[in-house]
Amino acid sequence: MKPLFYSDYLEGAHPEILKALTLTNMEQSPGYGEDTHCKEAANSVIRVCTSWATSDSAVETLLESLETIHTSNQ
Repeated sequence: MKPLFYSDYLEGAHPEILKALTLTNMEQSPGYGEDTHCKEAANSVIRVCTSWATSDSAVETLLESLETIHTSNQ
């Protein structure tokens, strides 16, 4: 069965996500993109993509994969 993902409002959260939310629930932080969690996530994505994309063909493959995902979910 092909997994479907229409929206984050339609699915439950993985237990590890719920655990992390519980641990950080009482933290006060600025809006999306300005808090330390978003900055850490962005740095992680950049680090992984930078280490993976060592050639133009790797970047092209990534873009093709993203396009495939996008068109299959429409």
